[in-house]
Amino acid sequence: MNFLRQHFEKLILGIVLTALVVGIIVVLLGIGKARGMVAEQKDKAVRSLRSGKDLAPDQARDLNLANEALVAPGNRFAFLAAAGDRKGSLLEPLPYLRCVNPRCNYLIPPDELVCRFCGAEQPPEKKDVYPEVEDRDRDGIPNYVEKHIPFLNPDDPSDAGLDYDLDTFTNLEEFRHDTNMANPASYPPLAINLRLFEKPFNAPLPIALRGITTNNSDDPAQWFLLFNVFNPQTRRFGPVRYRVGDTIPPQSDGRRRFGPFVVASARRERRQAGDETKDVGVAVLTWNEQSYTLVEGETPRELDLSASLLFLASRSRQDEAALRAQMRYTPRKDEIISLVHRPSQRREDYKVISIGDDKVVVELVQGGAGTMGGGMDMGGGMDMGGGGMDMGMGAAGMGGRIRPGMQPGTTAPAEPLRFEITRTFDPAADLIDPARLRMPQPGVRAPGQR
Repeated sequence: MNFLRQHFEKLILGIVLTALVVGIIVVLLGIGKARGMVAEQKDKAVRSLRSGKDLAPDQARDLNLANEALVAPGNRFAFLAAAGDRKGSLLEPLPYLRCVNPRCNYLIPPDELVCRFCGAEQPPEKKDVYPEVEDRDRDGIPNYVEKHIPFLNPDDPSDAGLDYDLDTFTNLEEFRHDTNMANPASYPPLAINLRLFEKPFNAPLPIALRGITTNNSDDPAQWFLLFNVFNPQTRRFGPVRYRVGDTIPPQSDGRRRFGPFVVASARRERRQAGDETKDVGVAVLTWNEQSYTLVEGETPRELDLSASLLFLASRSRQDEAALRAQMRYTPRKDEIISLVHRPSQRREDYKVISIGDDKVVVELVQGGAGTMGGGMDMGGGMDMGGGGMDMGMGAAGMGGRIRPGMQPGTTAPAEPLRFEITRTFDPAADLIDPARLRMPQPGVRAPGQR
């Protein structure tokens, strides 16, 4: 009797394990028996067909149903889940989370936004464990989001590319950066709306050598150098004369300033021009410790590459002409570009860090504070306060109230907030037909709104 008292729990556990093993064996035997019966029916049907007989309707129907039942995913018996499979298995069951209500504390499936026992709404951070495959329309926004936002439809893939709050960012872009799709004051960093307009290039200088007058002297100091200088007001080139050693005032091409240039030297030399050799003038100008060689009759260009960027200040297709004409930026490395969010009139300044053949890297240097507030609230009523994540744009998000370059609560400098601009401008993908733009309706509350 004492033995039974001391080992009662072990005996019960042994009985349970034995019953479990027996149950598994019975299930496996049943599956094997069913497979054998199906195989026998199939062989019988095949023999009937080969002998020229037609299958009876009931026999054909039962055979099809049996085959479908054997290959149905829901009927498969797996001891271990495959890598990345979130459906669970016998030894790895579905994950459960504890309800946030301290008076409830029941375990509920992770894909439930509302507890089935007490009705408490679950916090938005649970969305990281929701099944990624639950996106019926394959538009990049999961079902659990589209079901809880009035202007989204889990069966309509076109709503991801719309701009519901007209803040120049699509619903999909706002979802990826945890901003409020229904609040125009909550939007991702403006650098997300930059596109590559064309490949980087060496911009032409607003000054060119027109000719050299030697005044019958071999001394370049006695020569006159005639330059064509661009006038931004008239949009035309005009002649200006200088000597070696003169300083040419700063020039502009209408977008940027160049110079002041110093005429360092001048000479005449023989150069090949097509099928003939010509005597041409050559002048060397210096600016910012760099030398520019201007050849008579040729267009001089900058030594450094310039990026060609287009800022999507509007997503309306009817504004495409204005965007191409007014929202183009051609910065050089280390230059600052200022982007203005039209709906809120907030400005963000970015510094160009590097320029490559198919990528431009910019860094936020001013602005952005508060622009990413009002993040998505998946039913818990909690504002995420911005944030964001890297979705191929090359940048992590920044808190809505954190000053650029500072860690919250500290004086230590934070990692720079950088963005890789790799997407080329595509009107078909980047612009939206005005008829498809959805104006926010009064009273519509999206996750994150108070």
